[in-house]
Amino acid sequence: MAKYRFSDGKMVVASSPEEFVKNMRNSSWFPGRDTDDFMELVSERGEKVGVTIRSDSAYNFLTDLIKVGLVELEAETYWN
Repeated sequence: MAKYRFSDGKMVVASSPEEFVKNMRNSSWFPGRDTDDFMELVSERGEKVGVTIRSDSAYNFLTDLIKVGLVELEAETYWN
Protein backbone atom coordinates (compact mmCIF):
# COMPACT_ATOMS: atom_id res chain seq x y z
CA MET A 1 0.00 0.00 0.00
CA ALA A 2 1.16 3.50 -0.77
CA LYS A 3 -0.08 6.78 0.69
CA TYR A 4 -0.51 9.76 -1.58
CA ARG A 5 -1.00 13.31 -0.30
CA PHE A 6 -2.72 15.92 -2.45
CA SER A 7 -1.55 19.52 -2.42
CA ASP A 8 -4.64 20.40 -0.34
CA GLY A 9 -3.64 17.86 2.34
CA LYS A 10 -6.12 15.10 1.49
CA MET A 11 -4.81 11.54 1.43
CA VAL A 12 -5.46 8.53 -0.78
CA VAL A 13 -4.21 5.05 0.05
CA ALA A 14 -3.82 2.61 -2.84
CA SER A 15 -1.92 -0.51 -3.85
CA SER A 16 -1.85 0.32 -7.58
CA PRO A 17 -2.38 3.26 -9.93
CA GLU A 18 -5.79 1.82 -10.85
CA GLU A 19 -6.83 1.72 -7.20
CA PHE A 20 -5.50 5.27 -6.75
CA VAL A 21 -7.74 6.54 -9.57
CA LYS A 22 -10.74 4.59 -8.21
CA ASN A 23 -10.24 6.01 -4.71
CA MET A 24 -9.64 9.53 -6.04
CA ARG A 25 -12.79 9.28 -8.16
CA ASN A 26 -14.84 8.00 -5.20
CA SER A 27 -13.99 11.15 -3.23
CA SER A 28 -14.52 13.56 -6.13
CA TRP A 29 -17.34 16.07 -6.52
CA PHE A 30 -17.22 15.36 -10.29
CA PRO A 31 -16.71 11.59 -10.67
CA GLY A 32 -17.76 11.32 -14.31
CA ARG A 33 -19.43 8.24 -15.79
CA ASP A 34 -16.51 5.87 -15.08
CA THR A 35 -12.80 5.99 -14.29
CA ASP A 36 -11.79 6.73 -17.89
CA ASP A 37 -14.23 9.63 -18.06
CA PHE A 38 -13.02 10.86 -14.66
CA MET A 39 -9.37 10.90 -15.77
CA GLU A 40 -10.36 12.78 -18.94
CA LEU A 41 -12.29 15.38 -16.90
CA VAL A 42 -9.27 15.93 -14.63
CA SER A 43 -7.02 16.18 -17.68
CA GLU A 44 -9.30 18.79 -19.28
CA ARG A 45 -9.32 20.86 -16.07
CA GLY A 46 -5.54 20.66 -15.98
CA GLU A 47 -5.29 21.94 -19.56
CA LYS A 48 -7.33 25.00 -18.58
CA VAL A 49 -4.61 26.02 -16.13
CA GLY A 50 -1.68 24.98 -18.31
CA VAL A 51 -0.97 21.58 -16.74
CA THR A 52 -0.64 18.39 -18.79
CA ILE A 53 -2.14 15.29 -17.20
CA ARG A 54 -2.36 12.25 -19.44
CA SER A 55 -5.56 10.23 -19.20
CA ASP A 56 -4.62 7.22 -21.35
CA SER A 57 -3.79 4.99 -18.35
CA ALA A 58 -3.99 5.09 -14.57
CA TYR A 59 -0.18 4.84 -14.38
CA ASN A 60 0.38 7.87 -16.65
CA PHE A 61 -2.37 9.79 -14.88
CA LEU A 62 -0.81 9.25 -11.44
CA THR A 63 2.71 9.89 -12.76
CA ASP A 64 1.64 13.24 -14.22
CA LEU A 65 -0.20 14.27 -11.04
CA ILE A 66 3.04 13.66 -9.14
CA LYS A 67 5.17 15.38 -11.81
CA VAL A 68 3.12 18.60 -11.75
CA GLY A 69 3.07 18.66 -7.93
CA LEU A 70 -0.61 17.95 -7.30
CA VAL A 71 0.13 14.65 -5.57
CA GLU A 72 3.08 13.54 -3.46
CA LEU A 73 3.99 9.99 -2.55
CA GLU A 74 4.29 9.80 1.24
CA ALA A 75 7.43 8.11 2.53
CA GLU A 76 6.88 5.07 4.68
CA THR A 77 8.47 4.98 8.12
CA TYR A 78 9.85 1.63 9.20
CA TRP A 79 10.84 0.95 12.79
CA ASN A 80 13.20 -1.88 13.68
